[in-house]
Parts: sequence; C-alpha cells; structure tokens
Amino acid sequence: MIEIALLIAAMALMAGKKKAKTPIFGQLTLSNDLALEYLKSSLDGFTRRATKILWITPLEAQAKGFSIPDWVIQNYEKFEWSAIVYDESSDILPLFVYQNSALQELEKLLAEFESNGAAITQDSPRQMTISFGDTPAVMRFWRNEKGGKFARYHLEMKKD
Repeated sequence: MIEIALLIAAMALMAGKKKAKTPIFGQLTLSNDLALEYLKSSLDGFTRRATKILWITPLEAQAKGFSIPDWVIQNYEKFEWSAIVYDESSDILPLFVYQNSALQELEKLLAEFESNGAAITQDSPRQMTISFGDTPAVMRFWRNEKGGKFARYHLEMKKD
C-alpha cells in the first residue's frame, strides 16, 4: 500500500514538471521570453560594460525569444532596427535600445569599434553581431529628463 502511494506521488511530481526553456542569456520573463531592460529617460543613464551588441530588427529579436515591447512590434516601420547590449556580468540584464537618437549615436561608433578591434559579423540580413572580445567597452546612454519626451539620447563610450 505504501509502495503504491509512493509510486503515485512520484508520477504526480513527474507529470507536474514542465520542460523549462533554457535561457541563452539572463533571466526569463513570466511569458517565458528572454528578459531585457529597456532604455528610459534618466540623467544617470544606463551603463553597460559591453562585451557584445546585437544590431537586430525587433521582429528578428522577438523570433529569437526576446521580450520586445508590443508598441515596438506594432510600429515596426518606425523602429526598423534595434540593438541589444550585453554586459560582461550575467547578473545584469541586456539593454534593449530602440530609440532612433540612441541608435544614431551607436551607429556613429560602429566604425570606431571595428578599428579598435571589435569583430563585426553579418549573421543574417536582419542581424549583425559586434563583439568586443576580452576587453569590454564601457557605454553610457543618457538623456535629460527635463528635455521632454523628444530629447535626444547621448552615448559616452570608452574602451578599458
């Protein structure tokens, strides 16, 4: 009798286990998507010790399992490209950058990144990967909160 009860309990535990999605990087959201931190207005800004940047379309990022805001997906023409900035620490969520002024600042630095040793690969027509190797690039995105909702983002970057 005890053996049957143990067998039933073990089967119930096994049946209740869901196959967990293995995150590629970082933590998952409640919807089982890969979590991202979104760039927002702040004088303090968002700093990352970037080891890698994905220059990617929002639809491609969503297809790869990232949690992309609905308003970005719904306004695909406006947000044609985005960037996901990975920090060297796996405790820090990757930063999702979709704002045009922030992307313009980042795009200006791509040639400089490459000349400073960053490896840039064209993974597909919808994705490029910029890898900084062993030396992360310290990046800080910020904008003046008092500048209104159309204030430009600024990017400060230095290589360690």
